[in-house]
Amino acid sequence: EFCWFSGRLILSFNVLAHNIVAFFDCGIGKIDTTGEWQIVNGMMRLGRRNMKKSVAQKKCSRFRKKENGVELYVSRIFPESGKFEVMTNLEDLDDMLQKSKEEKSKMVSASTLQVNQELEGTVVKVEPYGAFIDVGANRNGLLHIQKVADLIGSYVDKETGLEEAGLERGARVRVMVVENKKKRLFFDFPKDVKEATAKDLQIKQDAEEKETEEKEKKKKEAAEEQEKKAQAAENYISDEEAAAWAEFAAIGSSAPADDTSDDDKEEDPYANYADYDNYDEENDIEDSLGLGSY
Repeated sequence: EFCWFSGRLILSFNVLAHNIVAFFDCGIGKIDTTGEWQIVNGMMRLGRRNMKKSVAQKKCSRFRKKENGVELYVSRIFPESGKFEVMTNLEDLDDMLQKSKEEKSKMVSASTLQVNQELEGTVVKVEPYGAFIDVGANRNGLLHIQKVADLIGSYVDKETGLEEAGLERGARVRVMVVENKKKRLFFDFPKDVKEATAKDLQIKQDAEEKETEEKEKKKKEAAEEQEKKAQAAENYISDEEAAAWAEFAAIGSSAPADDTSDDDKEEDPYANYADYDNYDEENDIEDSLGLGSY
């Protein structure tokens, strides 16, 4: 049996993840952690994110015109968050439930998965600590953010970093079971994925180092060229300056020899003191007094 009730549209439409959704007040609530009653609105998926805005508006307009509310059916319940989804078409709901049963019948038991077993799955949820991967088992496994950081060799910034690393919701990824205990399933990347990624990172690193070396080389060559130009500018002599220096050199080489006579030469005032070390003051005094003859 299906659970149905009447609901009133309270929020026309909004973009949530990859879907455009609307919310209905169905008179349902829950007791929160503080013991208070909290209203829980039912969410309806109107279409994919690329749906035209006008189409979503028309759907919501039809819901709003119904004075007695919209007949709704519960399609999904999320006990862990206390939320639920609704639909208006009973046939669509029946088809959806039938597909869900078929998918569940194809699922394998998570307890049968073995350590080191390689699987391919889809990212169904991205959290700050990692991505949850659906590998077709009855339980999703966690690919921890540290495993991603180890793979790419750099820090991963929560949800944004995981999505930049290619783990956005809906992405396909190859994983390997590393732990499966107490209903907790953990994944890592297979060996060949790690080797291929490491090779790609090494190629990228080598290219970046080569580019850096080329930039440094060009920078050094530019500095040397600049220094050469500065030295050339410092040693540069104009034609006029060169001619002046040549004329000065010619005048210096043709200057007349020094023919100054001995009488015209300036007397060295210190020449008389050249023999000062042999001077006898006492003999000089005796000679001046006429005592030298005695």
